[in-house]
Amino acid sequence: MLRPELQRYVKNIDAAIEAKLAPYRGSRFYEPLMTALAGGKRLRPLLLLLSYESLGGSEADPLSAAVAVELLHTESLIHDDLIDRDLERRGAPAFHVKYGEQLAILSVDYALSVILELGLEYEDSRVLQEMARAVTRTCEGQLAELQLKGRGPLDAKDYLHIVELKTGSLFEASAKIGALIAEAAPSEIEELAALGRNLGSTYQICDDARDREGWASAMDDPGGEEQGASLPQLVQQLRAEAASRFAGLGNPQAKKLLGMYADELIGV
Repeated sequence: MLRPELQRYVKNIDAAIEAKLAPYRGSRFYEPLMTALAGGKRLRPLLLLLSYESLGGSEADPLSAAVAVELLHTESLIHDDLIDRDLERRGAPAFHVKYGEQLAILSVDYALSVILELGLEYEDSRVLQEMARAVTRTCEGQLAELQLKGRGPLDAKDYLHIVELKTGSLFEASAKIGALIAEAAPSEIEELAALGRNLGSTYQICDDARDREGWASAMDDPGGEEQGASLPQLVQQLRAEAASRFAGLGNPQAKKLLGMYADELIGV
């Protein structure tokens, strides 16, 4: 359960998901997608909103983009479970188990069409461009994982590369899109993008530490000899880097909320 200060953002995101997907109620894809969207922590859209607010916001509404990145995350989970042949997700049957593989594949395609429509609501074409880049990098990470794990145990370098692509890229896009919608300066946009990438990678490392299956060799010493860091050291290093990035924000409340957000990611 997220802290109360962050929960209010999640409630807004949940309401936006209902509202933005309401026009698709007549579709056969509506109910399966709403089921897949239910129950998430909304970490990526939450980062988008915090990024947006930390830079002062703008007249543009960030909630359409927030729904889009949550859809991007959801479709990646459907793909992951299908590829890995996982039978459960969050204690319930995986999407492809409940609805079948054909509907799973088509639902991901359908979700992409919704994401495109949501992204087109913004005059700044970079918003949709960042969504596209996140999909590209996530797919590259998924393929790299399949290929590398097929050759044997992952080493630390490969593991961290996959983490940055598969997880860090969508967190990066979320933070960057929030900054873009806030009409931030180029330096601020890139700083928030780096923060998002850092937080996403940290989150995935901590999550893998709680579920070591498939990552045992890399998790035993994720830093390796080149990095010279154990798992706890690596997490603390990434968390410290994140803190240094949002410390420069002028909004004290934004710094406080981003600090809470970072602590939620690593389970503090």
